[in-house]
Amino acid sequence: MGKTFRQSVSFFLIVCLVFSGCASSGGSRYTGQQKQQIETNIIDGSYDNVFNATRTVFLNSGLVLQQVDKSSGFIRSVITVNKKQSYWRYAWFLLGLLGIIIFCATLNNSPGRQDYDITATFVDLGNNSVEVRLQTPLLESQSTQYGLALKRIFAEIKKQVMILEAAGRT
Repeated sequence: MGKTFRQSVSFFLIVCLVFSGCASSGGSRYTGQQKQQIETNIIDGSYDNVFNATRTVFLNSGLVLQQVDKSSGFIRSVITVNKKQSYWRYAWFLLGLLGIIIFCATLNNSPGRQDYDITATFVDLGNNSVEVRLQTPLLESQSTQYGLALKRIFAEIKKQVMILEAAGRT
Protein backbone atom coordinates (compact mmCIF):
# COMPACT_ATOMS: atom_id res chain seq x y z
CA MET A 1 0.00 0.00 0.00
CA GLY A 2 2.83 2.42 0.74
CA LYS A 3 4.41 1.93 -2.68
CA THR A 4 1.07 2.32 -4.47
CA PHE A 5 0.27 5.44 -2.49
CA ARG A 6 3.63 7.01 -3.36
CA GLN A 7 3.17 6.16 -7.03
CA SER A 8 -0.31 7.69 -7.01
CA VAL A 9 0.92 10.87 -5.34
CA SER A 10 3.89 11.07 -7.72
CA PHE A 11 1.62 10.62 -10.73
CA PHE A 12 -0.78 13.27 -9.40
CA LEU A 13 2.04 15.77 -8.83
CA ILE A 14 3.49 15.12 -12.30
CA VAL A 15 0.08 15.72 -13.87
CA CYS A 16 -0.29 18.96 -11.88
CA LEU A 17 3.17 20.14 -12.98
CA VAL A 18 2.45 19.30 -16.60
CA PHE A 19 -0.79 21.27 -16.63
CA SER A 20 0.62 24.25 -14.76
CA GLY A 21 4.05 24.35 -16.42
CA CYS A 22 3.32 23.84 -20.09
CA ALA A 23 1.54 27.08 -20.84
CA SER A 24 2.86 28.92 -23.86
CA SER A 25 4.15 32.43 -23.34
CA GLY A 26 2.83 33.38 -26.79
CA GLY A 27 5.88 35.30 -27.97
CA SER A 28 5.99 37.47 -31.05
CA ARG A 29 5.16 35.79 -34.36
CA TYR A 30 7.34 38.22 -36.31
CA THR A 31 11.04 38.93 -36.58
CA GLY A 32 12.20 42.46 -35.81
CA GLN A 33 12.51 43.32 -39.49
CA GLN A 34 9.04 41.93 -40.31
CA LYS A 35 7.52 43.94 -37.45
CA GLN A 36 9.22 47.11 -38.66
CA GLN A 37 7.88 46.58 -42.19
CA ILE A 38 4.35 45.92 -40.92
CA GLU A 39 4.39 48.89 -38.55
CA THR A 40 5.82 51.40 -41.06
CA ASN A 41 3.95 53.14 -43.85
CA ILE A 42 4.67 56.10 -46.10
CA ILE A 43 1.80 58.55 -46.27
CA ASP A 44 1.49 61.24 -48.92
CA GLY A 45 0.78 64.65 -47.43
CA SER A 46 2.45 67.45 -45.57
CA TYR A 47 4.17 66.62 -42.31
CA ASP A 48 1.72 68.79 -40.34
CA ASN A 49 -1.33 67.14 -41.91
CA VAL A 50 -0.03 63.59 -41.35
CA PHE A 51 0.88 64.41 -37.75
CA ASN A 52 -2.48 66.05 -37.04
CA ALA A 53 -4.38 63.24 -38.80
CA THR A 54 -2.63 60.60 -36.68
CA ARG A 55 -3.39 62.54 -33.53
CA THR A 56 -7.05 62.76 -34.59
CA VAL A 57 -7.24 59.02 -35.30
CA PHE A 58 -5.75 58.27 -31.87
CA LEU A 59 -8.24 60.57 -30.15
CA ASN A 60 -11.18 59.16 -32.14
CA SER A 61 -10.10 55.67 -31.08
CA GLY A 62 -10.40 56.60 -27.41
CA LEU A 63 -6.68 56.78 -26.68
CA VAL A 64 -5.39 59.21 -24.08
CA LEU A 65 -2.51 61.29 -25.43
CA GLN A 66 0.38 61.37 -22.97
CA GLN A 67 3.10 63.03 -25.04
CA VAL A 68 2.72 64.96 -28.29
CA ASP A 69 5.84 66.50 -29.80
CA LYS A 70 5.53 67.62 -33.41
CA SER A 71 9.11 68.88 -33.64
CA SER A 72 10.61 65.49 -32.76
CA GLY A 73 7.88 63.55 -34.57
CA PHE A 74 6.54 61.54 -31.66
CA ILE A 75 3.11 60.77 -30.20
CA ARG A 76 2.70 58.52 -27.17
CA SER A 77 -0.75 57.54 -26.11
CA VAL A 78 -2.14 55.12 -23.55
CA ILE A 79 -5.10 52.80 -23.48
CA THR A 80 -6.29 51.28 -20.22
CA VAL A 81 -7.53 47.70 -20.34
CA ASN A 82 -9.27 45.77 -17.59
CA LYS A 83 -7.41 42.58 -16.71
CA LYS A 84 -9.30 39.35 -16.23
CA GLN A 85 -8.97 37.34 -13.06
CA SER A 86 -7.28 33.96 -13.32
CA TYR A 87 -9.35 31.07 -12.09
CA TRP A 88 -6.33 28.75 -11.75
CA ARG A 89 -5.91 29.86 -8.15
CA TYR A 90 -9.20 28.14 -7.29
CA ALA A 91 -7.83 24.89 -8.73
CA TRP A 92 -4.77 25.23 -6.47
CA PHE A 93 -7.10 25.73 -3.51
CA LEU A 94 -8.63 22.35 -4.20
CA LEU A 95 -5.23 20.65 -4.23
CA GLY A 96 -4.76 20.92 -0.50
CA LEU A 97 -2.20 22.59 1.73
CA LEU A 98 0.10 23.68 -1.11
CA GLY A 99 -2.96 24.95 -2.92
CA ILE A 100 -4.12 26.95 0.11
CA ILE A 101 -0.70 28.62 0.35
CA ILE A 102 -0.74 29.54 -3.35
CA PHE A 103 -4.38 30.65 -3.13
CA CYS A 104 -3.57 33.01 -0.25
CA ALA A 105 -0.45 34.30 -1.99
CA THR A 106 -2.45 35.23 -5.09
CA LEU A 107 -5.45 36.59 -3.22
CA ASN A 108 -4.48 40.21 -3.81
CA ASN A 109 -3.97 39.55 -7.54
CA SER A 110 -7.49 40.68 -8.19
CA PRO A 111 -8.44 41.92 -11.63
CA GLY A 112 -7.30 45.43 -12.19
CA ARG A 113 -6.39 47.77 -14.94
CA GLN A 114 -3.28 47.88 -17.03
CA ASP A 115 -2.03 50.67 -19.27
CA TYR A 116 -0.57 49.95 -22.70
CA ASP A 117 1.51 52.46 -24.65
CA ILE A 118 0.75 53.07 -28.31
CA THR A 119 3.28 55.23 -30.11
CA ALA A 120 3.66 56.87 -33.50
CA THR A 121 6.94 58.20 -34.84
CA PHE A 122 7.21 60.44 -37.90
CA VAL A 123 10.01 61.11 -40.36
CA ASP A 124 9.55 63.85 -42.95
CA LEU A 125 10.87 62.41 -46.22
CA GLY A 126 10.33 65.62 -48.18
CA ASN A 127 8.43 65.67 -51.48
CA ASN A 128 5.17 65.75 -49.50
CA SER A 129 5.75 62.27 -47.96
CA VAL A 130 5.97 61.22 -44.34
CA GLU A 131 7.11 57.89 -42.94
CA VAL A 132 4.90 56.82 -40.02
CA ARG A 133 5.67 53.94 -37.66
CA LEU A 134 2.99 52.75 -35.26
CA GLN A 135 3.92 50.52 -32.35
CA THR A 136 0.95 48.87 -30.67
CA PRO A 137 2.00 46.01 -28.37
CA LEU A 138 -1.57 45.44 -27.15
CA LEU A 139 -2.89 45.07 -30.70
CA GLU A 140 0.02 42.80 -31.60
CA SER A 141 -0.63 40.49 -28.65
CA GLN A 142 -4.40 40.32 -29.15
CA SER A 143 -4.71 40.19 -32.93
CA THR A 144 -3.99 37.22 -35.14
CA GLN A 145 -4.10 39.63 -38.09
CA TYR A 146 -1.74 42.31 -36.77
CA GLY A 147 -0.68 43.48 -40.25
CA LEU A 148 -4.29 43.81 -41.42
CA ALA A 149 -5.25 45.73 -38.28
CA LEU A 150 -2.38 48.17 -38.83
CA LYS A 151 -3.37 48.61 -42.49
CA ARG A 152 -6.82 49.68 -41.32
CA ILE A 153 -5.30 52.24 -38.95
CA PHE A 154 -3.04 53.58 -41.71
CA ALA A 155 -6.06 53.80 -44.04
CA GLU A 156 -7.89 55.85 -41.42
CA ILE A 157 -4.88 58.17 -41.10
CA LYS A 158 -4.75 58.58 -44.89
CA LYS A 159 -8.46 59.40 -44.93
CA GLN A 160 -7.93 62.07 -42.26
CA VAL A 161 -5.02 63.53 -44.26
CA MET A 162 -7.27 63.78 -47.33
CA ILE A 163 -9.93 65.53 -45.24
CA LEU A 164 -7.38 68.05 -43.93
CA GLU A 165 -5.95 68.70 -47.38
CA ALA A 166 -9.42 69.07 -48.90
CA ALA A 167 -10.13 71.67 -46.24
CA GLY A 168 -7.09 73.60 -47.46
CA ARG A 169 -4.86 72.95 -44.45
CA THR A 170 -1.16 72.56 -44.95
